[in-house]
Amino acid sequence: KESIRISGKGDIKLRTWKVPGKDKKGTPRYIFGFSQDITRQVELEEQLLASKHQFEMLAQKLDLALEGASLG
Repeated sequence: KESIRISGKGDIKLRTWKVPGKDKKGTPRYIFGFSQDITRQVELEEQLLASKHQFEMLAQKLDLALEGASLG
């Protein structure tokens, strides 16, 4: 993953692949680069992780509340 700044868009996240271009003898002569904008995917993954953390905290509080109710 790489981040770049684009005028008017801000920072975007890219998944990149770099492949050597070789001559007939197999000697690397060029680099072909391919990029895919994964900014939205990264944002959604971050939101999902935040939601998971929040759910785990609520589940832990619920467990403690139920444990307390069964003791009382």
